[in-house]
Amino acid sequence: MTRSKIAENNETPESHRSRWFSGIPFLLIVGILLVQCSSEFPVEHDLSRKAFRLIDQNGHSVVFPADFRDTVLLVAFIYTACPDICPLTTDRLLEMSKRIPKELPVRFVLITLDPQRDTPQQLRDYAALYQLDLKRWRLLTGTIATIDSLRSVMEIYAVRSPLKKLPDGTAYYFINHTDALCLFDHRGRERQRYKGSEADVEKVVRDVQQLLSQQ
Repeated sequence: MTRSKIAENNETPESHRSRWFSGIPFLLIVGILLVQCSSEFPVEHDLSRKAFRLIDQNGHSVVFPADFRDTVLLVAFIYTACPDICPLTTDRLLEMSKRIPKELPVRFVLITLDPQRDTPQQLRDYAALYQLDLKRWRLLTGTIATIDSLRSVMEIYAVRSPLKKLPDGTAYYFINHTDALCLFDHRGRERQRYKGSEADVEKVVRDVQQLLSQQ
């Protein structure tokens, strides 16, 4: 638009610019809101109204996830006789724990997929093997029915291999299972899932920090 045309409409160049700039704060607010919304983690599984009665490595009753309310959780499904995936997942969680300050409300939870063999004593032995700080870590077992119910809600696949015997007669089996590491918010909702044995330690730590900032 030329200066003469603006004048004909009783509009100066200055008033034209002022009107254009007046729309910027609104656009900025919309942009900020869009960025904030896009950075929110979706709710993968909502367990906030669920109550799974489990047992920790000390034989104490634990209601999952209610007993961890107000805490961000990194939860992995493992079994202590696992020869490959579970040790890798545990090692990665250990690395994450080293990068997350102890004073932050973040806890690490290992839930067994093998409650028949993973007694509280077996979980204590596993914790000792990996030198887990039990002020920050909980290892959970329970009845087969409760573990299966929790797995079902969270869509965790686990199938036991056929029973075999060692030369000395000792029976053994393996469990094919979902390789899952789950990030829970303080309300008991799963907000992010990773492949546990291959999880990017730095990315998970950033996600934990981001989730803490949103609480």
